Order: sequence, then C-alpha cells, then structure tokens
Amino acid sequence: MTSVRVLLVHNYYRSELIGGEDVVFRAELDALKEVLGDVNVHAYTKSNDHINGLTLFLNLFFSISTFYSVFTLVRSKRVNVVHVHNFFPMISPSVFLAAKLAGAKVVMTLHNYRWWCIAGTFFENSTGICEHCRSKIFTLRSITKRCYRGSVVQSMVASIAFALYRATRIIKLVDIFFVLTQFQQRKISDLGVPRHKIRLKPNFVEVLEAEEGVEKGQTVIYVGRLEHSKGVVKMLDAWRDSNIPFKLEIVGAGPLEDALKARYRLTNVDFLGKKSRSETLRYIAKAKYLLQPSIWYETFGLTIIEAMALGTPVVGFDIGTRSELVIDGYNGFLTDEAQLGSTLKDAMVRADYETLRGNAREFSRQFRKRAIIEQQTAIYREITADVGGRP
Repeated sequence: MTSVRVLLVHNYYRSELIGGEDVVFRAELDALKEVLGDVNVHAYTKSNDHINGLTLFLNLFFSISTFYSVFTLVRSKRVNVVHVHNFFPMISPSVFLAAKLAGAKVVMTLHNYRWWCIAGTFFENSTGICEHCRSKIFTLRSITKRCYRGSVVQSMVASIAFALYRATRIIKLVDIFFVLTQFQQRKISDLGVPRHKIRLKPNFVEVLEAEEGVEKGQTVIYVGRLEHSKGVVKMLDAWRDSNIPFKLEIVGAGPLEDALKARYRLTNVDFLGKKSRSETLRYIAKAKYLLQPSIWYETFGLTIIEAMALGTPVVGFDIGTRSELVIDGYNGFLTDEAQLGSTLKDAMVRADYETLRGNAREFSRQFRKRAIIEQQTAIYREITADVGGRP
C-alpha cells in the first residue's frame, strides 16, 4: 500500500477575521497527524497579519519564497500529496507549480468560489446572487462594484491577479478538487471543472455533545460574520417587523456591527460580540434553535453541523447547500425571507421538539472526524498509487 506523505498548505486570514477556513485547516492538520503520524504530515503556512504593499507585491502574482519552500519540502520530506486550502494572496499559485515540478499530486479544497469570483461568494451587496464574472478572464464590474473587501484598490489588485491566474490556466495543475456538498459539486462542474477531478469530501465536526436534559432557553442564536452576504439585515428586519417575541442572541463581529446596533435597538436582540470557540458552543447548546440566514451559496455550513451535534436544530433560508444539511421538519426548518417570522414562531412551540433534537444529533454523526479523515486518506492513496508513493 502506498505510504501517504502530505503537505498541507494554507494562507491564514488576519487573526481578527479568523473564520471557518482557518478552523478547518487546523483541525484537519491535527487529525491527519493522528492518522498518518507526525513524520508523514507537514504544513506550510503564511498569514495576512503583517501584510503590506511590498510583501504583497513580492508574493501576489508568483511567490518565489513559496515556490522554493514548497519544492524543497516536497523533495526533502518525500511528500507525495500537496493539499492546498487557501493560497491567496501571500502564498500564490506558485505552490501548484512547485508541487508538480517536485513530483507530488495536488489537491485543493474549494472553501469558496474565488477562482471564478474575486469575492469568493457569487454575491454582490446591491444585487444579491451574482455570477457576472464566472466565465470571464477580467471584468471592470468586479472593480466598480468593489467586490473584494469593499475597496476599489483592493478589488483592482485582486481582479488583475486572478486574471493572470486564469490566463495562465494554472488551475489545470490541480489533480483533485475537494468539494463539500453535492450542490457545490454540481456548481463546480457547471463552471468547467472536469467531473473526474471532483471529489465530494465534507468537513468534519469535533464537538462535545450537549448533556442530555440540558436546559434550553427560549432563545434563537446566530453565529457568524456581520456582513450582507450572511443575511443579518434580513434576519433583523424579521425580528423588528414580525414582532417575534423571543430573544435573538448574535455572536460575531464584522463590518456591519456598528450600523446594525444603531439601526436595530430591540429589547429582545443581544449583540454579544466575538466569543471564543468554547463560549460559542456553550451558547449554541443552550439555544432552542440556531438561525442560518445566509443569502449566498455557502460551500458547507460548519456551524450548522456543530449545532446539530449539540442537539440544537437549525432554521435557515433554503439557498444553495442548505437543503442538504437542514431537512425540513426533521432536524430543523427551511424557509425564506417572507416566512422567517412565522416559521420561527411555529418552531418555538413544536410539540415534537425533542424528536427534532434527537434527529439533529443523529444527522450530525455522519460528519464525525474518524469517518471523514478515513475518506480523505483513501483519496490520497488512490491518487498516489500510480507514482508508487515516491515523489
């Protein structure tokens, strides 16, 4: 059997913006070390914490430091799989060329859609779902709409960078793309990625299940960034306009935080700010429902599965991947903007609530660490079999 030696690669976001991708990367790195052993699992990372104009210029289009480091690591550690989570902006696509020239197979997890949309979300604040740029090498729209971090300058830099990446077709160096849901699998195929290069491999969750009999409050909790694509404005409009009588707890921060606090001065809405992971999980475990109002094509929904593992059913908008995770009437409820208020009011008085909780826990078990990591290492072995385990 081929011995798998893997190099995980990730460009961390700023520490104050840490999100799902960073959490998944760290958890996956630790899990792979448990299964394959420390000697067979390595990591190459960069961070945006100390980014400046010079470092960005030196790394954005083709990072020589990444190329040299990854090439050297693959050769010296006899790595046969280079698995990339995020390469933008400091690692750059030079990681793909270095891996291939050194003889490794290349895997990439698609946590977002940035190859085809510089925002990574197929979402534009003023219009909602937007796929205008999906088949174009370069467009001015992504700049005039400030699609990258709300900045004209940053959007221009990102648009030029990805135009170069697309023009050079460096994406073809990726052997396998991991997608996280069936919806994303269909979307990526529709975007032109060959079907034989796509593998469905969801993220795993690793949380302690809430104790049986935990006291559930009459609260709904939202956990996530406070930005337009997350649907927080629609969520708060529903709380204000539908006279929802129970409490909404909001855990998270983001660019809309101050504006939302000023606009929605509601006695039954608590802005709790950012919390540690352990604190957040405790809030989720005590809530009656988790609300997931995101209005873009989320690639997965880690918080959804974490909530279910803790026995907290989920209410969410029926968009994108949501229907694969939230089964209406089984482990939560699917709704839309117009019906959110009435859906929540009905959900809070369901006679079968304990059944929903049990179903949620049962559904979450398919995403446990052991099963997902076994699936992942099996794919590694499959793609390295033709090189005999040697770079």
